[in-house]
Amino acid sequence: MFFLVSLLLSGCSTKQYNVVNDIPFKDDHFKECVLSYDEQQLNKFNELECSNSHITSADEIRFFPAIESLDLSNNQLTTLDVTNNTLLKTLYLPNNNLKNLDVSANPLLEFLYAYNNQLSEIDLTHSPLIKELILVGNQLHDLNITANTVLVDLLVYANALTELDISKNTQLEYLQAEKNQIDTLNISHNPKLSVLRVDPSTKIIGILPMNEPSTIDTSTPSRRSEIRIEPYFY
Repeated sequence: MFFLVSLLLSGCSTKQYNVVNDIPFKDDHFKECVLSYDEQQLNKFNELECSNSHITSADEIRFFPAIESLDLSNNQLTTLDVTNNTLLKTLYLPNNNLKNLDVSANPLLEFLYAYNNQLSEIDLTHSPLIKELILVGNQLHDLNITANTVLVDLLVYANALTELDISKNTQLEYLQAEKNQIDTLNISHNPKLSVLRVDPSTKIIGILPMNEPSTIDTSTPSRRSEIRIEPYFY
């Protein structure tokens, strides 16, 4: 009997669906957002924008194999499993309550926005194509970005970092890392870095490659329009 129950439970956890109406959604808000696309075939969903929708669970995202862009910002998520979404390139998750985020199965990821969550760690070693990374307002103590060699924009303001190795990020142009506990920052290997913002107490090794280093204009959310970041971060 125990074996039969276990087998049935296992079968339920691995069940796949082809159309939206067959999915038993846990969260009606997430279901409502998905249905608003007026598309039933799950493999035809390339993007899904469900921000500001009061969503507490989006577990069913695992049934959307073709998703490349997912926006679940400004919701009430505490967990999210995107390990089945191997085609993901853009992931928006700011202003949720995520404590963990596994992107180890997302090798095509280019844009990751997960600011204002509760992340204490994140493994980015399996996502080497990340260009823009915003992890502002989390609880990160360590951040390994040595595998993210095409990274252009990095914002890790207001965490608990004590060090930050950017020696492998030779394409880095924009770095905001104040409100951490970083004693020393070496920028000797970042020839394209044009915007740098750290705490006054942070010792900088190397110089910005500009004659007149630029600074962040705090009157606007960001100098790069494609980065969606809230003004109150500054």
